[in-house]
Amino acid sequence: MKILNLISKPKRMSRSVFGVLLASLALHGLGLLVFGGRIVFRYFRRPPVQFVVPPPTQRLEPRKLEMNIHAVDLSKSSGRPRVKPRLTAVGHASQIALPQIKADLRATDKKLSRDLSAFGAAGFGSGIGGGYGTGIGGGMGGMGMATVLPAQLSPVLAGRCSQQGRVLRIRESGGSTECEDAVIRGLRWLKTHQNADGSWGGQHQGAMTGLALLSFLGHCETFTSPEFGGTVRKAVDWLLAQGEAQGGWLVTEQGNGRAYAQGIATYALAEAYSLTRLARIAPVLEKSAKIVMGGQNSTGGWVYNYASEGSDSSVTGWQIQALKATHLSGLNVEGLDACLDRAIENIKAHQCADGSITYRRGDGGGKWSLTGVGVVACQMWHHKDDQTVRKGLEYILARKTLSYNGDCSLYGWYYNTLACFLSGGSKWSKWNKMFQKELLDSQNADGSWRPEGGAQTDGYAKGDGQHFRNCLCILMLEVYYRFLPSVGQSH
Repeated sequence: MKILNLISKPKRMSRSVFGVLLASLALHGLGLLVFGGRIVFRYFRRPPVQFVVPPPTQRLEPRKLEMNIHAVDLSKSSGRPRVKPRLTAVGHASQIALPQIKADLRATDKKLSRDLSAFGAAGFGSGIGGGYGTGIGGGMGGMGMATVLPAQLSPVLAGRCSQQGRVLRIRESGGSTECEDAVIRGLRWLKTHQNADGSWGGQHQGAMTGLALLSFLGHCETFTSPEFGGTVRKAVDWLLAQGEAQGGWLVTEQGNGRAYAQGIATYALAEAYSLTRLARIAPVLEKSAKIVMGGQNSTGGWVYNYASEGSDSSVTGWQIQALKATHLSGLNVEGLDACLDRAIENIKAHQCADGSITYRRGDGGGKWSLTGVGVVACQMWHHKDDQTVRKGLEYILARKTLSYNGDCSLYGWYYNTLACFLSGGSKWSKWNKMFQKELLDSQNADGSWRPEGGAQTDGYAKGDGQHFRNCLCILMLEVYYRFLPSVGQSH
């Protein structure tokens, strides 16, 4: 009986454990059902997800983006406190408006003068350089013009192309507002007397067009100038048309005046290229400069019509100015520098013991009216401290007075003005006091200049004497900002 009880007891325990397990499973199943059902219920009750397309991001045009970045850079780099940069579209330098100056130059703030001294010898950068930006479509003659900024111009060009720069230079070099007023009136006279085809003059169109264009460029009047842009464009067009049709010859006249005209016109075209970077100019300028160089004879000088040996200091002076301007334009013409070296040695051989310069090499005596030619040539090409310059200036300034109505040679005055200004100091001060008033007092109300005593310009230029006279006077009165004193460079 006991044995039967022992056997039945484990069976009862097994049933109990099994019941507990079933109860536990049932409880867990119920829990899963309750909580799982709740999750499923909440899932189906949740509203569907709606995908909303975000608004499009504003995109900037590449040019606007570039300008915005430039504005941020300016604001970070500027030393001025919280000045919002003002961005303007800048073309070449002549887009700066150049109104007639009315301010009293003597009242110009001296601190402003020091702050803007970069317009002087320090200039905007180190010169023309090689990079002038990309072409702007639709330029003159369909060739396009590069963007020329003041920082890309040589110090003198940058100064003449800024109203503030001109004001400072006029004041610091002993000029006056009357000088600038006279220049503007003279340019307006030239504008009204331009031929329909863009040239000036009648018998000597090449020379007169070159001189007139130099007068406008001396005031930084170029294609986009408000008042004179069309005048300058037509003049450049005329010169280019001659050069393109004649293999580099920029002139129409023949005979003795041909060499003069080619030199003067090449000078003007070189300055036009420096100020505008018009692509069409470069090949014509190179050809015209090579014609000038080819006209140099074995003496190192030039004569009428590039026709023979010998040396004429007057003709040679214009060729030197033309080649120096070409050199400064950045156009690399092979052999140009060596040509100028020979020319300067030739000019030195024209000087007499008293400092004067002869007309022809080997003449017995020199001429006061040509002495400035030799001095300027040396100053422009690496010889500004040469004894030729020193002795020549002494000879020029030995004359104590000048008289427009007396024995006046405007041709000589033109060179002497350049020579004394490039020397600077007391020499310039002395010459400036003599010539400035004479020119200002001799201008007519219409902007022209009356014939000087003896009307020498009429004798030199024959029927084009009035044009010749006006250009020489304008170029003299632009000397305050067209050149830099004491540096011996024409740009």
